[in-house]
Amino acid sequence: MITNSEKLKYKVFLGHRYTSKIQEVLNDRKEYDVNGKPFKKGMIRQVFNGLTAHSVIENAIIIAVNKEKRAINKLKKMKCKI
Repeated sequence: MITNSEKLKYKVFLGHRYTSKIQEVLNDRKEYDVNGKPFKKGMIRQVFNGLTAHSVIENAIIIAVNKEKRAINKLKKMKCKI
């Protein structure tokens, strides 16, 4: 389950529209709900806010955060070269 302090750290990297980024990771990894459909944004928000525990979505959140960190670091390196 995601704690409030983790949520704040993750939100720094993912921004306010984090559900689409997490949903993209889930779809790329072919992770779906019990019915074989993509996870709904409401469920992603519940897990992100720590209301519900779901290991698959929590892993996708961590992957999305790491992906955004790499993109930010790459951008910083490109700015330093200029």
